[in-house]
Amino acid sequence: LAIMSISNDSDDFQLINERLLKNSTELGKLLSPLYSDAIAQKFTQLMKEHILITIKIIRLIKNGDNYFYLDRELHKNIDNISMLLNSINNNWNKNSIQKLLYEHITLMKDEIFSIVSNDYNKSMVLFDDMVSQIMLVSDAFYSGIVEQFPGKFKR
Repeated sequence: LAIMSISNDSDDFQLINERLLKNSTELGKLLSPLYSDAIAQKFTQLMKEHILITIKIIRLIKNGDNYFYLDRELHKNIDNISMLLNSINNNWNKNSIQKLLYEHITLMKDEIFSIVSNDYNKSMVLFDDMVSQIMLVSDAFYSGIVEQFPGKFKR
């Protein structure tokens, strides 16, 4: 939604941005009961940074400006997310999480370029790919939690 909103200069951007940032908070809250409030807050902070950097990248690409310095920031953010997750759960291998998240941002950037260039057929294919890929990320997170805390989950 954010890509479309920014690309089309829609009035709904503030609402979408607030929802994306709320998602970060909700994801962090999921970690709190299993790890700690401090870990949850750090994860929330990193996810909010991820979203804010991504929004800046969308704007730069839309305007045809150089976004590469922010792309480095986004990769550093992913590295920090991967290190944090690995530090709290050995089942979340840092390199595996990095790879999954790098794949996600590659698809996202391809999606931004397709929308900005009005290639909506490509955009639809990429959206499906992004959904499938983020499901892999979700599965990896879920599996890591279940493996670390098997007594808390029924199989």
